[in-house]
Amino acid sequence: MKNLFILSTLFLFVISCNRNDSESETQNSYNGKWFVKTIEITEISSSGNSTSTQTLGECLSKTNFNISAQNVIYQEFSSCANYEQFNGSYNNSSKKLILHNYENQNSYNYDVEFFKDEMFLKHRETITYGNQTITYIYTLICKK
Repeated sequence: MKNLFILSTLFLFVISCNRNDSESETQNSYNGKWFVKTIEITEISSSGNSTSTQTLGECLSKTNFNISAQNVIYQEFSSCANYEQFNGSYNNSSKKLILHNYENQNSYNYDVEFFKDEMFLKHRETITYGNQTITYIYTLICKK
């Protein structure tokens, strides 16, 4: 049950990425179509840390989105899950990306970083199971 929850949550977060390497670069440097290549999940709980890298192959290769003029429109999720549509905005000064899911009306906040030709998106979520609290840190690595 826990794995199913993590996987379904993971699919919700396989959405976007965004940031600029240097302040002198223009906004156009992150415009375009991006594909999620790798997901790293760090789990922090009272029992300690564990980090795993997951590559979801076919699902991830079809996960893409477009970024233009600070607007993010999620175009295609994958054949592995239901189609979901998101919109959002990127704040260049705070390096934050906010995505909004039309279906469940949830918003997701991401810290964004660029390194060379890759974009990294980090989302942190804390969940309580009974009397145990677990924090998940999702890192999505994206390429154009």
